[in-house]
Amino acid sequence: GGLMNLGHRCVITLLAAAFAGPAAAQSPSVLLVVNKIENTLAFVDPATGQVAVKAQTGDGPHEVAVAPDGRTAVVCNYGGQQPGNSLTVLDVAAGKALRTFELRDPAAADGTAGRAYLRPHGIQFLPDGRRFLFYVQGGLDTAGIYLGTLDGSASTRLTPPATAFGYEPAGWLLW
Repeated sequence: GGLMNLGHRCVITLLAAAFAGPAAAQSPSVLLVVNKIENTLAFVDPATGQVAVKAQTGDGPHEVAVAPDGRTAVVCNYGGQQPGNSLTVLDVAAGKALRTFELRDPAAADGTAGRAYLRPHGIQFLPDGRRFLFYVQGGLDTAGIYLGTLDGSASTRLTPPATAFGYEPAGWLLW
């Protein structure tokens, strides 16, 4: 199926072939398209609109961010009827998912699972390409901006609840 068949169910992110300068941003080598209905990330050839490969994500993929070197992507799994609480890390060159991990507080000493961080979205890589910021929407006690890592070993809330963020060329914006 081509890009036209993906319809309104998708969110599109452009991935430049190289991140060396403005010329790279003008000629993307692949479109990364999240599909909430299929729970996939499609790798689309922008010249033909053809899907090269699809990789499985978690439930209700919402946004995708690509590391500055273009090799790794992370998808926020926002959820559908039930709130999502996971991120999927993907190898862009291979077109495959590497891992999906849950977002939650560490388990208690008695083994009880920690609170889930619901409805992740608004993801953006930091310049080091190993860490990223994302927003958790669900739950008043867990909402806020978090710092995440590619291995899922740490998700640290950086802000009080109800804070959002964005990136502008001049720097980060928090509101």
